Amino acid sequence: MKSLRFRLVLSCILLFVALSISGAIAAQERGHFSVLGEANKPGVFEFQGGMTVREAAFLFEGVTQNASLSRIVILRKSTDGKRTRIPIDFEGILSGTKADVPIVDDDIIIIPEFGVSKIP
Repeated sequence: MKSLRFRLVLSCILLFVALSISGAIAAQERGHFSVLGEANKPGVFEFQGGMTVREAAFLFEGVTQNASLSRIVILRKSTDGKRTRIPIDFEGILSGTKADVPIVDDDIIIIPEFGVSKIP
């Protein structure tokens, strides 16, 4: 009898934890970001809150061999509606020597071609 009660209480606790986690995941920010340039799969992608550049790279399947890894930028909307440029050290992020950068709704990741001198 005691064992049955213990299993029942444990099951209720596990159910509560599972429901709490799923609720927290559902409450996370959802959005989209765009990838332009030398990505293997450029386009518009949906994400759920907490995504970083490193995780986003899995969605756009990495970069082409023509990509200039040292000149990748994120164009991010500020509160006044203008876009600010955020330089990304992609090699540093992948190697773990630089902090990963979070993705926010409406970000545009630009991956320039090596040798092209101007990024919009």
